[in-house]
Amino acid sequence: QGTTGARQHITYILFLSFPQQIGMAIAPMVCQVSRPAIDVAARSVPVRASRLPPSTCRGHRTRQRNVATAQRFGFLDRSATRGLRVVRKGDRHGGNQISSRRTSVAVKSFLSPEAFFNLATIGVMPLYVMMIGFPRAQLTKQVIASPLPDLLLSAMYIYLLCQSWEPDTARLIMNPDYYYLPSLESITLLFSRIVTVASAWIHLLAVDLFAAKQVYLDSMEHTVPSAHSLVLCMMCCPVGILSHAVTKAIVLARRKNSGFQLA
Repeated sequence: QGTTGARQHITYILFLSFPQQIGMAIAPMVCQVSRPAIDVAARSVPVRASRLPPSTCRGHRTRQRNVATAQRFGFLDRSATRGLRVVRKGDRHGGNQISSRRTSVAVKSFLSPEAFFNLATIGVMPLYVMMIGFPRAQLTKQVIASPLPDLLLSAMYIYLLCQSWEPDTARLIMNPDYYYLPSLESITLLFSRIVTVASAWIHLLAVDLFAAKQVYLDSMEHTVPSAHSLVLCMMCCPVGILSHAVTKAIVLARRKNSGFQLA
């Protein structure tokens, strides 16, 4: 059984690697099948839609016929070609169609809610690391003072907001059965959609980052510790804002009582 399997794989490599004449000459020696029978099968077996790489060249169609011949005689297991793909005979533009289809799928994957969710989540992490770990670095001050991160998050949010908008979105937000105010049931139904959840998550990231930047800038101005408040802003923004307000009040009160003033 092991010899038969090895013979099948060797024959598969030969039929894919050489033109028809060489493949037909080598096949009888490897597979113990008569040359006339292989020639007859090579002319009678049509090119089938197997799973080899797409191409329209003559040599590729020859390899298709060789593989079909090998499968016809049973010395090439069909599972050996599994995972590959070719276009049908006569489809001269199949390669271009598959290429354009793959490009379209790649673009859709890049613009999917999951892609924006991951990109926004990972993208804000370096900003928090810079504000918490290196608050006095010049690079940190320049990056945090730039509005570019906020603009990028805003653009992502607007795109997902447009993608998530459906005919019943306005009705769910302004529920006519609840005095045109949002109700818990309608908002729960609205957030059951993955695009809406992704847009809401980026909305939270943008607001949290904006609040964290304000906490950082205010702490640098008054020389107040802000690492703990920034961590809280990253996870739960209102708690981080409250933490910074309390920390600032305590630090300034102690400085006032001790008579310490910053230059």
